[in-house]
Amino acid sequence: TGVLLHADMQGRVSGLWLQATIDAMLSSNAEAARIAAELGAKAVTDITGFGLLGHLAEMLRASGVSAVLDVSQIPALPGTVELLAQGFRSTFHPENEKAKKGIIIRPDAQKHPRLELLFDPQTSGGLLFGLPADRVGEAFAKLSNVTDIGEVTAARDDGAPVEVRASTLAHVKRSAMRA
Repeated sequence: TGVLLHADMQGRVSGLWLQATIDAMLSSNAEAARIAAELGAKAVTDITGFGLLGHLAEMLRASGVSAVLDVSQIPALPGTVELLAQGFRSTFHPENEKAKKGIIIRPDAQKHPRLELLFDPQTSGGLLFGLPADRVGEAFAKLSNVTDIGEVTAARDDGAPVEVRASTLAHVKRSAMRA
């Protein structure tokens, strides 16, 4: 939402993109929170001003674990990827982007068009939650708008909370995270 609202202030967002943004911000997280609790979520947070990466890293550090993200699976509102590619950034985006120094970004993810979504501050973003691996399928069955963006792993020896890849992680048994 950050980049869309910033670009809208400059008159660069279509009515359809803006309506999708407003609809997303008005969507309640109550049902997802209820289901996350029901399925035994180990950690839950709403994604707001610190962006997806900021909130995820905070959860991981508090839990003493790391994660591998598949940047190609990061959900995007209509127009977001296009605006980021054109250089639009919300005013808080550069502050969030400082987190790049503490994470591992694999070469296949460095130029991925969705990478900058990790740092985009959100207004009324979705929920991010980690589930036990054996409950992931239930989350997909119970929630209509859920995206598996990566896996929780043991803490990395180098201390990085997150490794970002742009390849499918299907070969790895994963816990689900919803963005």
